[in-house]
Amino acid sequence: MAKVFAPFLSIGARGTVAKTLTASQWMGRDYMKQRFIPNNPQTDRQTARRQTMSDGVSKWRFASDLITPADKTLWASYGAKHNVSGFNRFMKFYLEQNYDKVTGTVVSPQVIPEPK
Repeated sequence: MAKVFAPFLSIGARGTVAKTLTASQWMGRDYMKQRFIPNNPQTDRQTARRQTMSDGVSKWRFASDLITPADKTLWASYGAKHNVSGFNRFMKFYLEQNYDKVTGTVVSPQVIPEPK
């Protein structure tokens, strides 16, 4: 990745040039890098992991009968001890309990972790 010390083809370049170089900004600094097209193989394991993450996010946002505001406050306080948000702390434990890394499958029935 190259740093840009002067404007590239314009004042404050952004975007991709000739499908080879991408100009952007990160934390107030301009930079350029080779264009990268991400790989998305959509394997069974990847699909199961994404489904588990999606379920966890839905539970956190919409299942107020399963995760009460008091639970969210506890998750936030536990998360603060580890320098993460309550949501991130919840998702860590949710994924650990609802996705089997060995078989790459979603655990059923789903488990809502206790705040810790």
